[in-house]
Amino acid sequence: RLETQGEDVTQTHQAHCAYYAEFLYQRTATIESGDQHEVELEIEAELENVRAAWQWSITHALVAEIQKMTQTFTAFCYYQSRYLEAASTFAQARARLAAQPPTKQTELALANVLARVGWFNIPLGHFEAAQAALTQSRTLFTRLDAAPIPHSGADPLPPLAILATIRGDFDEAIRLGQTAQQIHEARDDPQNLAFAHYVLTSATLAQGDYKAAQRHARQACEVAKQAGNQWFLAFCLNEWGNVARAVGDYAE
Repeated sequence: RLETQGEDVTQTHQAHCAYYAEFLYQRTATIESGDQHEVELEIEAELENVRAAWQWSITHALVAEIQKMTQTFTAFCYYQSRYLEAASTFAQARARLAAQPPTKQTELALANVLARVGWFNIPLGHFEAAQAALTQSRTLFTRLDAAPIPHSGADPLPPLAILATIRGDFDEAIRLGQTAQQIHEARDDPQNLAFAHYVLTSATLAQGDYKAAQRHARQACEVAKQAGNQWFLAFCLNEWGNVARAVGDYAE
């Protein structure tokens, strides 16, 4: 109806986008805490509005809005296994941001988006695309002398370690995981620290270093619990169970 009234619809689209960007931004912390299921349901109820706002921000290269929405939309898509949708729309965001004049704000948004492109390509089995996006993300963060935001999945190092584990390059996976661990311990960043211990669990387990794997599994679970991230805690518990099975501790 708005389109047929002959008015300036751009202003309405902009207001709609700004509203839902803020809607997601205000839920960035809670979607990774004990209220994450409730937040997931809130977003699902507004999903068509969220999609419209996300697409508008990409089409018009609204860097601030993209930054506001990236983390919460990432978590939501992971919780609901919306990998194809997320990989597609984050790829669009990547292309749009890459085409903009290279300001620090735009490149930082691009680094964040690239990390998500990498993450969502892993469960789809697109490992080369994931490796390329994550490597570029890491390069941008380094060149900008900037750190990933302190929320789970924001750092490209853990998914790079996962890819190294998939390739069977366990030494590289451990090196990347340990680097991430040191960085996020120093930054007091529990969400990304839990991911570092998680990837170190699988890499050390694959090498047969069961003591190290048990240690990292416990730490991953402890940090995820402290952060209140129930969804990621389930992943950590799965890895701890794999370690217990490997050492024959079936009761554990």
